[in-house]
Amino acid sequence: MTPELARRNIRLLMLFNFFEDFLPYSVFAILIFAEIGGSFTAGAAAFSVTMLTKVIFEVPTGIVSDLVGRKGTMVLGAAFSAAGMVCYVFAQDAGLLFIGSALGGISTAFYSGNNEAFLYDTLTEAGREDEYRDVSGRTSSMFQAAGAVSAVTGGLMAATLGYRAVLIATVFPQIACVFVALLMTNPRRHVTDQKPFAHLRESAALIWHNPRLLALTVGNVTRFAFGEVGFQMRSAFVERLWPLWAIGLMRAASNVLAAFSFYFAGRIIRRFGERRILIGGIVFTNAIDVVWITFAGVLSPLVMGLNSVFFGAITVSSGSLIQREFSAQHRATMGSVGSLAGSFLFAVVSVGFGAITDRISADAALMFAVIGAMTSAYWYRKALEVVVN
Repeated sequence: MTPELARRNIRLLMLFNFFEDFLPYSVFAILIFAEIGGSFTAGAAAFSVTMLTKVIFEVPTGIVSDLVGRKGTMVLGAAFSAAGMVCYVFAQDAGLLFIGSALGGISTAFYSGNNEAFLYDTLTEAGREDEYRDVSGRTSSMFQAAGAVSAVTGGLMAATLGYRAVLIATVFPQIACVFVALLMTNPRRHVTDQKPFAHLRESAALIWHNPRLLALTVGNVTRFAFGEVGFQMRSAFVERLWPLWAIGLMRAASNVLAAFSFYFAGRIIRRFGERRILIGGIVFTNAIDVVWITFAGVLSPLVMGLNSVFFGAITVSSGSLIQREFSAQHRATMGSVGSLAGSFLFAVVSVGFGAITDRISADAALMFAVIGAMTSAYWYRKALEVVVN
């Protein structure tokens, strides 16, 4: 791949990431799903359906990426995402809600492992592999930029036009993702003739027999599962402290800080090191959340939102470490194996946290999620202690 095509791929990936995460409904997802399904348990079950579907399709889509190509996999993911959002628009009860969630899970499975591999392979072919941390941070910052804009948009629309309008507004960016992906240049495939299930067995074995990679994978699994549950339940916690329109502004401010964290992640990591970022950052941010949930007040959402300033650097640190451990021939499938485990754990705990919200409080559910996410620091510490031969 020529340097010009690599730069074009990077620019298109940044645009793709922006549209992918331009989700005005996401700020209120748990509230919208609870309204459609009739309870927070049903609302949380919609997230669980997404993750269980992702579990089922995670490895097959990773194999598709390695055997067929990154670009086509991204096109398919965007198409399923748009179809899922259309189902949400017309959902009147849990039935169509869960169908939309399932389509969203398939979409996420196509993206999982593939999009990071698309970037890594693009840089490798252009001789820029050492720039992965910096470029990954910049491209990932677009998720947060989109989140900030869509949070403000969603908050204003929800307060004036209602939840249904917010869902409709989310459909069009997903359609745009399809067209952006079609413009990309597919990196060279590393696998041409291997049987899919043999490819899967090799990928799983490579993770299991690599102590550093195994510990990194477990750390990513716990951080994703509990962190994502806490992220989705946060709106239910904030709802009783702030007015509806202000929830969108809080999420927007959080996304802006996270965008800066991603954009400058490479510099931050070089300055402080991966150990301080991963272990210190995770423990510090989650400890702050514990305090402000315990003493919940009007300032709690604001202070908790400020923690997002660490999110990008933590995510890029873990991603950079794990990409260096993956093999080129199994990169997307190995990523999918770890993502599968995280999705399964999320699916298991999310319904339980929804029930805790219904029966106890959103505060209690959020507290358990924060404590669970903090345990990932232990696994990252183990990974960094492994001596690489």
